[in-house]
Amino acid sequence: MSLLQIYNHHLFFSLQTLLSLSVSLSYFCIGLVRGYSAPAVPSMHDINPGLLPSKNIASWVSSIPPFGALFGSLVAFPLMHKIGRKYTVMLTSPIWAAAWVLIATAEDWKVLLIARMLSGFGAGLTLPSAQIYVSECSDPKIRGVIGSLPSLSMSAGILVIYVLGKYVEWRTLAWICCSVAVFLFIAVINFPQSPVWLKTKKRYEKAHNSAKWLHLQGFTFDPRAQEIQKAVNNGATLEKKEKPFSKEALCRREVLLPLAIGLALLSIQQLSGIDAVIFFTVEIFRSAGSSLDGHLATIIVGAVQVLSNFSALFVVDRAGRKPLLITSGIIMAIAMASMGAAFHLNSIGNTNFG
Repeated sequence: MSLLQIYNHHLFFSLQTLLSLSVSLSYFCIGLVRGYSAPAVPSMHDINPGLLPSKNIASWVSSIPPFGALFGSLVAFPLMHKIGRKYTVMLTSPIWAAAWVLIATAEDWKVLLIARMLSGFGAGLTLPSAQIYVSECSDPKIRGVIGSLPSLSMSAGILVIYVLGKYVEWRTLAWICCSVAVFLFIAVINFPQSPVWLKTKKRYEKAHNSAKWLHLQGFTFDPRAQEIQKAVNNGATLEKKEKPFSKEALCRREVLLPLAIGLALLSIQQLSGIDAVIFFTVEIFRSAGSSLDGHLATIIVGAVQVLSNFSALFVVDRAGRKPLLITSGIIMAIAMASMGAAFHLNSIGNTNFG
């Protein structure tokens, strides 16, 4: 059954999609954080040349967000368990807003460094919480598509910041990003908490109401929804079950194997150098000696990224995750090898790739 046929048969999936789109706005904000330095740092050099006194400092301002994300991710999981996925996502809104205000009003590179690290902290906080929230609030039939929305939103955020960066200076760019962070809070506030999280907190009636609002019961064989229904009917029985965060539960093979695969994929993603390319796209094209405007070339890169993510929405459930991972891995390897070869040949004066 195609995606369109599923939606025609179950129009209530639109509620789940609306929630997913709203929550995925947090990934759009991550895209703004990741892509900001590409147009902003050259703008700082042009408009406020004394703000970044050296290339080393400029490099730190560009690349510091992942360091903040490390701490954000460490805080995310206990926070998700304590206050829920929804409120963890919402918490990132004031964090990002504060970071963007600091950037927009900065008169010293140290303030920029702190603000960029704070924005990275917000990214680390929302990366797992938004994805889990979306997954727990969507039906299995559309979970592949819904699960791709955060990645698409992040790519869209990167593209938007690239496009805006061509036309507005870095302070205005920061204020625009601040407004998006505020809108995230407004977009998510009226949605229910994850029924799965509510169930783990033994709030069975609220879990039932949340699942009912999302239409996770009655039409689906989703075991989570069935378990919620059982919990509503017989909460005492469910309370005697194994605790969700027990040591025994976490050490089982069915938990450790997906965890190992996920960690391996994330490690490969970071080691591929994707962040370095996103953070310094304008500088990369300028240093390559391209005759194409650096900002325009950067926009093209962002557009290709959005296009590939959008295409994944329609093939992820048909082709499967593994073939797509293998294909994208091969393409990335060829692309990075080509870029490395181009810069090497450029450095020894063999050619100019313009």
